[in-house]
Amino acid sequence: MTLIYAHRGASKYAPENTLSSFKHALVLEADGIETDVQLTKDHAVIVMHDATVDRTTPAHGKIKDYTLKTLLALSNGEWFDQAFHEDKILSLPQLLDWWETTNLFLNIELKSHRYNDRGLVSETLRQLKHVKKTEKLTLSSFNPAYLKQVKTLNPALTTGYLTKKQLSERLLKKHCGYIDGVHLHYKAFTTDYLKRVHSLGLYLHLYTVNDAVLFDDYLRAGVDGIITDDPALRTSPDV
Repeated sequence: MTLIYAHRGASKYAPENTLSSFKHALVLEADGIETDVQLTKDHAVIVMHDATVDRTTPAHGKIKDYTLKTLLALSNGEWFDQAFHEDKILSLPQLLDWWETTNLFLNIELKSHRYNDRGLVSETLRQLKHVKKTEKLTLSSFNPAYLKQVKTLNPALTTGYLTKKQLSERLLKKHCGYIDGVHLHYKAFTTDYLKRVHSLGLYLHLYTVNDAVLFDDYLRAGVDGIITDDPALRTSPDV
């Protein structure tokens, strides 16, 4: 079965990484949600993709220069549509509190910025200590050092290595000790690569698939997961 993850929530229909977007993923019957985390000035973990607040809030500047209190007061939705002006930036605990009331899978991307090297992994894992359904949780990153740290601190957690290109078999074997799967850009996908990844006991997810024809192709190929802005593609007439 291929799991369908809503990329930053159902971000085609609602502002990314907001409660509205995550809730809409439920409405569209996604299997899971994908999100991003990074550190604030006071080392809290917030749900945000960009290193700055410029694109999705009325403010300007780097997240690392803002405290949690200031960030949580910012609208994170009106850039998308005025109807979402009450959607705020979420802290990771706020997202987890809501997520635990659902049956969704959760993929948390650990954003690899230099500032986040100072404790994003350890602080994220501290927030996850009391999560009960860790079997539905995946931590992913473009930075393999983060994933190695995750496995060192909590070997039971599932980890996914984000990559824009196919990793060679040598690299896959090198990282096998601390990754459970590969999160590959969809343009780099081949069925041979899927077989290679599976032969090493790893899963393969594809990101970010928003074309109905390709979506259907990947479902038929048997990839383990698809990350999309539009979970409704699974029920599209073209699929």
